[in-house]
Amino acid sequence: MFDEFFKKVFKSRKLLKVKEIEELQKKISALREDIIQREIQIDRFKKLMVEDPSHKDKYKRRTQIHSEIIKRNRTEIQKIEIKLLDA
Repeated sequence: MFDEFFKKVFKSRKLLKVKEIEELQKKISALREDIIQREIQIDRFKKLMVEDPSHKDKYKRRTQIHSEIIKRNRTEIQKIEIKLLDA
C-alpha cells in the first residue's frame, strides 16, 4: 500500500543514467524469469508429493526453499522499481 502511494507522489530527480536504467531493467527481467521458473518447480514438487508420497518431506523442503527465494526476488524487484522512479 505504501509503495503504491509513494510511486504516485514521488517526483523524479533524474539521477540515474541511461546505462544504469537499462541494467536495472535487465535485472528485473532476470528476476521475473527466475520467479516463473521457480513457480514451475513448485508445481512439479506438489505433483510429486501426490505421486510419490515416500519422499514428501524432501519435496516439501524444496518447495519451501523455492518459495523463500521467490519472496526475496519479489522484494528485490520492488526495491529496483523504487530506484527506477528516479529515472
